[in-house]
Amino acid sequence: MQTPPQHSHLLGTPITLPTIGHATIKYVGPVAAKNGLFVGLDLLGPAARNGRNDGSYNGTRYFTTAQPSSGLFLQYARVAPHLPPRENVLSRDNAIDPTVVIDATLLKESTLLKDPTPSNHTVPFTPVESVATLQATITKQQQQIAKYKSLLDDQRIVLEDLKPIIDNYETTVQSLNESLASKDREIASLNSKLSHFETEHEQLLAVVQQLHQQTKSDKNSQFQKDREQWEKEKQDWAREKEQLQLQLQSQSQSQSQSQPQSQPQSQPQSQPQSQPQSQPPLHFEEAPGRRSWCGICEKEGHSSADCPVELPLGNNIEMY
Repeated sequence: MQTPPQHSHLLGTPITLPTIGHATIKYVGPVAAKNGLFVGLDLLGPAARNGRNDGSYNGTRYFTTAQPSSGLFLQYARVAPHLPPRENVLSRDNAIDPTVVIDATLLKESTLLKDPTPSNHTVPFTPVESVATLQATITKQQQQIAKYKSLLDDQRIVLEDLKPIIDNYETTVQSLNESLASKDREIASLNSKLSHFETEHEQLLAVVQQLHQQTKSDKNSQFQKDREQWEKEKQDWAREKEQLQLQLQSQSQSQSQSQPQSQPQSQPQSQPQSQPQSQPPLHFEEAPGRRSWCGICEKEGHSSADCPVELPLGNNIEMY
C-alpha cells in the first residue's frame, strides 16, 4: 500500500512520541476496516518492544520494518502534534543542487564562444549570483506554498477525522434537546396535575371541616335535648314519688281506722287470727311517658297502689 502524494514528504521522517519512544514514519494514509487517517511507524531501539506488527494489518502490508514486530499504527491526529515543521522536511528534499548553478554558467560561456559577433539585440548578462538569488527566491516561495498546502491538508485531515465525532455530538445534542423538551412537557403536565390535586385537597379539607362542625353541632344539640329530657323525667319521677308517698300514708290511715270496726265481737280470742285481706287495688293514672313502677315490691308493671302485697298496718314506708 502506497502513501498518498500529499503525505509522501513525511516518509522517512524521524519522530519521538511520549510513552513510546523514537520511530521513523514509514506510511501515512488509510487503513482497511478503520476510519480516519493513520501513520505507520517503525519503532527504533528500546521502543521496538512496543511494536504490534510487521507493517501489515488484516493481511495487507503497508510498510516494512527493521525488526519483525516493531511496526505500529497510530491515528494521524495523535501523531500530528509531534511532527517537525513542514519547512524543515521540504528544505531537506528541495535543497539547491550546486550542479545547477555550474551547468547554467557553462551554458552561458558556450553561447558566447559560438556567437562572438555582437548582435543588434543586447542580451543582459546575468551573473551567477543573480541566478542563485532567483533560485533561492523560487525555492523559498515553493517552500511557503508547500507549507500552506500542508497546513490546508492537515486541517482537512483533522476536519475529516473530527467530522464523525461532530456528527455524533450533533446527534447526541439533538437527542438530548428532544429529551429535555419531553421532560419539560412532562413537568408541565405534572405541575398542572399537582395544582388540580392541591385545589381538590383544599376543597375536601373544607368539606371535612364543615362536616366536623355540623356533626359537633348536632351532637351538642342532641346532648342538650337529652339532658332536658332527663331533667324533665327526673322531675316527673320526683313528683310521682311524692304522690305515691301521700297515697300510701292515706291508705295506711284509712286501714288503721277501719280495722277495729270490721272485727266481729263474738269471735273468741283463742281463734287464730286470719290472714290480712288484700285491699282492692287503687288505680292511678300513670304519668305520660313513664313506665309503672311499684315502690312496695320494687317491680315494674304496676304502681304502688295496685300492688297485691299488703303492707303491715302502722308501718310508714319511705320511697327513695
